[in-house]
Amino acid sequence: YSFLFANSIPGICMILNRKLIRLVNESIEVAGVPSWHDWWALSVAREFGLILKVREVGVHYRIHQDNYIGIKSGFNSLRIQTQQFTNREPIWLEQIRMLVSFLEVQNLASNNLEFLRGLISYHSLNRFKRFKYLLLNGLIKADPIDIFYAVVKYVLPSKLVQ
Repeated sequence: YSFLFANSIPGICMILNRKLIRLVNESIEVAGVPSWHDWWALSVAREFGLILKVREVGVHYRIHQDNYIGIKSGFNSLRIQTQQFTNREPIWLEQIRMLVSFLEVQNLASNNLEFLRGLISYHSLNRFKRFKYLLLNGLIKADPIDIFYAVVKYVLPSKLVQ
C-alpha cells in the first residue's frame, strides 16, 4: 500500500532489466510522462514481474539542484520545497489513473487492475467508504507503515477532487 500513495523508493539506486525498460518506455508512450519516474517503474514491475529489495547502500551521497539538503552552508543549506495548493488531484492518484489507462489500452492482464479502478472510484466517496474499501482489500494484512500511508493519504483527506 505505501508505494501506491507515496514515492517510497529511491530511483537513483534502481536496477532494471531490458524487458522492464521496454515496458516502462511503452507505458510512457501510452499513458504519458509520470511525475514520479521511480514510482512508475516500480508500478510497472509490480504488475508484470518480480521486485527484489537489495539491502545494501547503492549510493552514499547525491548532489543535484533539487536536493533538500545540499553542500551549502548557512541560511541556504536547507531548501524547503513547497507545493502550491490547487484543485489538482494528488500525484499518486494521477499516476494510478495513468497505470490503469496503460493496462486497459494495452489490454494487459493484471491481478491489481480491479483494485486500482476501485481506488479511483472510491476516492470521490466519503472517508468511511474509502476506509471500508481498503479494509475489504487486505489493508489489515499490510505492514504498519503501509497502513499509515494508506490512511493518511487516502482515507483522511476531506476535500477531494473529482
